Amino acid sequence: VAFAHGCQSLRSRSLLGSSKENVLRTFGEPSEVSVAENGYATLQFTNSGLTAVFLDAELVTYVFSRPSHLTVGSGIGVGSSLSEVLGRLGGYTNTQEVTEWFEGKASGILYHHAGYDRYKLNYPDRGLSIMFGPDKKAEVFWVGPRPTSTREDAPNHTSEGIRQPADGSPKPSM
Repeated sequence: VAFAHGCQSLRSRSLLGSSKENVLRTFGEPSEVSVAENGYATLQFTNSGLTAVFLDAELVTYVFSRPSHLTVGSGIGVGSSLSEVLGRLGGYTNTQEVTEWFEGKASGILYHHAGYDRYKLNYPDRGLSIMFGPDKKAEVFWVGPRPTSTREDAPNHTSEGIRQPADGSPKPSM
């Protein structure tokens, strides 16, 4: 999945696999850093709406939400409509109600959590999951495979554990 940041187009390359130094050069100093003893580190860039998860200094997954200007290679980003996403990335053949927020990982299914009135689509072949709000506008993007490990001390770096910036954060200047 390629990306774009602000007005600068970076679609020719992906953030995945980037070094910490490259991410810091692109997004500046993080607002929060969490480091685990087992090689994982999470950097949160609140002003950019980005949370980046590293394993041994290599970016393995990232999440972006409001106020992010990041887009996936197809040009969709925060605020894109469900119909726009379906037109660019493909549709779904079924809908399914879920009771656990991150339940449902299959492609081709539009998951709905009635308790939060949120929707989710997965594109595992692209390493992408997208959450939509009640208005069916994209709110959160998870990009990249979730880090996994057979080590007992590995943290649970699933989508549930990655915090999102609070709404209303200042937008980065372009």
